Amino acid sequence: MTPQMMPTAPVGSGLREARVAAGLTIEQLAVSAGVGAATVERIEHGRVKPHRATLLALALALSDPSTSIGRAGGAADAKTDGGNVGHAP
Repeated sequence: MTPQMMPTAPVGSGLREARVAAGLTIEQLAVSAGVGAATVERIEHGRVKPHRATLLALALALSDPSTSIGRAGGAADAKTDGGNVGHAP
């Protein structure tokens, strides 16, 4: 691991812990936050230093009850804001 990657490791591991605790896949979190799944994966693995706006979007997605955090079987539920492809209104 390079020195410039080291500061992102705690962010990445914390993000992964929060995502797993919420019962979300990388893809589900990415869709909810409006970022790419590859971005979430890179952050979790400490390969990129995320922008503040990206971290904020991820934090908001993890704290948003409509992402089904804390609901049993809620991973299949979707946020219905009209912006998610493949979900009927």
